[in-house]
Amino acid sequence: MDAALGAVRHYLRRARALAERADEADLGLCQAPDTLPVGEQLAIAIGFAGRAVLPLAGRDAPDWPVPINRTRLVRYATEMAAALDAVQTADIGVREITHRAGFADVTQPAEDYPLRFALPNMIFHLTAAYVGLKGAGHVLGKADCDAIHA
Repeated sequence: MDAALGAVRHYLRRARALAERADEADLGLCQAPDTLPVGEQLAIAIGFAGRAVLPLAGRDAPDWPVPINRTRLVRYATEMAAALDAVQTADIGVREITHRAGFADVTQPAEDYPLRFALPNMIFHLTAAYVGLKGAGHVLGKADCDAIHA
């Protein structure tokens, strides 16, 4: 669970960095028909950070930013980071979790849930926001997603 918690915190920092770079106009952009706009993609990615860990520790996530704007997204990421910083692996007391995946109710073991559901979904929405911002003309590279590449 330490690895999952570390990965979630890492990608939350990446989501916040993208939110900080976005212009207000960027937040309403959709890259393709039937896709969510950049702002919602970022909010969902940030939300998945909390969703990955907080329910397993019996804690609530910060409120969704309404309406979505750059300031609220950055604040949401900051509040989510503070909520996650308060969680230690020893706080995880749940053995399994039942959650909603799209239109399905799913029950998963607690050790599988962050790595096989929440983190992949977080990265999916982070990537969708990245593509939207890149399409809007922002100069972005792999390092903006993983903070590893040069």
